[in-house]
Amino acid sequence: MEAAEALRLAAAALAEVSGDEAQREAKLIVAHLLAIAPRQLLLHWYDQIDQQQLWQIIEQRQHHQPLQYILGEQEFMGLPFTVSPAVLIPRGDSERPVEAAIELLKYLPQPVIADICCGCGAYAVSLAYYLPQSRLIAIDISHDALAVAKENAICNGVASRIDFLEGDLLQPLAAQPYIFDMIISNPPYVRTADITVLSPEVRREPFRALDGGLDGLDFYRRLATESGTLLKDGGWLVIEHGFDQAEDVSRILNDCGWTINHKILDYGGNNRAVIAQKD
Repeated sequence: MEAAEALRLAAAALAEVSGDEAQREAKLIVAHLLAIAPRQLLLHWYDQIDQQQLWQIIEQRQHHQPLQYILGEQEFMGLPFTVSPAVLIPRGDSERPVEAAIELLKYLPQPVIADICCGCGAYAVSLAYYLPQSRLIAIDISHDALAVAKENAICNGVASRIDFLEGDLLQPLAAQPYIFDMIISNPPYVRTADITVLSPEVRREPFRALDGGLDGLDFYRRLATESGTLLKDGGWLVIEHGFDQAEDVSRILNDCGWTINHKILDYGGNNRAVIAQKD
């Protein structure tokens, strides 16, 4: 089957489960089967596609398996990342806190950064890649997630500048010699009761990476109380949050003696992260 026909059939077959995203997902699938970037499809319009492989992927997607898990990959900050059911899938809106962090740190000679709840390593690997003078420690409680993050660091050529530690939030940093210029985190922030009403695709992501407790704010309370002593004077705490949590997260930080330096909007114009400094 030629790529052009495969694209047409895939988009039609995915319309019910993927809606407006069907055409985009079809392009990703066909490009994956051709081992090319989606932008190169026009140059491979008549290449042959393995029809059996195509329908295997489509069938998995029709059963609400996230496409990123099926293909095993997701782009973030222009970089390739391996993803699996062991990690949360990085979203485009999560690029905005990383972009802000790069702007804050790009003129420091040797910034030291801690990425808390690193998952697949999207934050840590991206920061190491775009800040080649930086040193990072990436922490996650999941051994399997750390294995994925290490793989991504190797694939993107930054493994020598990231130390990966397994443990609960900031606890592994107690034994480290570093004082940090920045602590950055995308912690679990979904209210426990809300997880059951998320899309079938999101519910396939790791529960532990989603569950932020009864009000979704458990990890923000811990980050607000535990981060200050680990930062240099003037250091930054950058935390991603849910679109409706900016006020609550800011209140928690203010109550713990932090000053909100900046609020970060995502690509949809929603509040997505805060940058804070310790008073």
